[in-house]
Amino acid sequence: MKSYEKEAIDCLKGKALRQTAARLQVLSVLLAKGVALSHADIEEGVLGELDRVTLYRTLNTFEEKGVTHRVLDEAGTAKYALCDHSCNDAHHHDHHLHFHCRLCGDIFCLDDHIGAHPNLPKGFQAENIEVNVKGVCKKCS
Repeated sequence: MKSYEKEAIDCLKGKALRQTAARLQVLSVLLAKGVALSHADIEEGVLGELDRVTLYRTLNTFEEKGVTHRVLDEAGTAKYALCDHSCNDAHHHDHHLHFHCRLCGDIFCLDDHIGAHPNLPKGFQAENIEVNVKGVCKKCS
């Protein structure tokens, strides 16, 4: 068993999710790539073994249960990145930096967390915070 497959099993156990073939395949792809992936990227990574509806449902379940979170690329396409181990269905801890490489287009989650409570004007209420850093990743530089 490859290391990311064991990690996928451990992740599903930690989130109290059933270990289905679809969930293991999708998680294995995300773990193996190590960057945020679009629906199409994940679909390609599972080599057509999953139908689109199953993949869509799997990604929705992962997002609901704190396994993944969405980040938008330059074109506004949703990409899915793995959440921190402390995320769960009640609370996501996604307030961290996302690095967008302008050369390869990859999006990386960075460990630097940002404040969850920005100083907003009276009457404003934050629901989501996204901080994106753009530049050249170590692979492309």
